[in-house]
Amino acid sequence: MLIKRKDEWADSKWKVDSPTLDRSVISGDAGWRHVMRDLKDGKLNLESPTQLFDHLGHQGVLLLNTSLTVGVERSGAKRRAPRGHFPLWRPLIQRVLSCVASRRDQYAVFLLWGQHARGIVDQSGVRATAERLKTWGTRVTAISHPHPAAITSQGAIFLRPPNPFLAANRALRKLGAEPIRW
Repeated sequence: MLIKRKDEWADSKWKVDSPTLDRSVISGDAGWRHVMRDLKDGKLNLESPTQLFDHLGHQGVLLLNTSLTVGVERSGAKRRAPRGHFPLWRPLIQRVLSCVASRRDQYAVFLLWGQHARGIVDQSGVRATAERLKTWGTRVTAISHPHPAAITSQGAIFLRPPNPFLAANRALRKLGAEPIRW
């Protein structure tokens, strides 16, 4: 999920002077394909997690998983039964999403990675709330992309086009917000 807001606590000591990620990988779908190649060739030099999260956080990006903790699945449990802590965190996640979608002073793009994330947003009534408040499509929108761990018979699908970061920036521009410097 992306929340585009002004950083009231901006401080130059937290700025990342020279991000090590080649920003061309998010400039289009062709660049996105090169991430895996660069990773395999040892050319992908990423920022430390602290630098990365500070860099994104100061731009208003909130990274939120649908399960804030991980539980252990019991052997013999039904395959389709709710797993781990998803049921525990679902009400909180849905409330956070609804609050974000109802804010009229900020922009938000929900970047939904995987079927479970789409289901949480669909079941939560986030879109209905935003439509009622007239923020959907004017301040808030959502885009979907395969989950990073999704594997098919053709291999990992997360790094296939379309580029979710480029799509998020396009959505932000369409809403009238500045894009994220990924």
